[in-house]
Amino acid sequence: MIFSKTMIKYFVFDANTLISASLLIDSINRKAIKRAILDGEIAFSSETLNEFKEVIFRKIFDSYFVSDDERYRTFK
Repeated sequence: MIFSKTMIKYFVFDANTLISASLLIDSINRKAIKRAILDGEIAFSSETLNEFKEVIFRKIFDSYFVSDDERYRTFK
């Protein structure tokens, strides 16, 4: 069996980090996610994705989006 010397790095972010990265272009969280994409792969659970979807549709975030369609694009 031949083993690769390079290992895939996996990065895990919580829903709050994903929300911040989605809403704030210059946020540290967005920079961290961009770096994670360059250096490895992002892993998250269905629970995290569901929490993200629930939170992003809260009224408090209405001012960040023109429509619900725009919100849906944040997680596609």
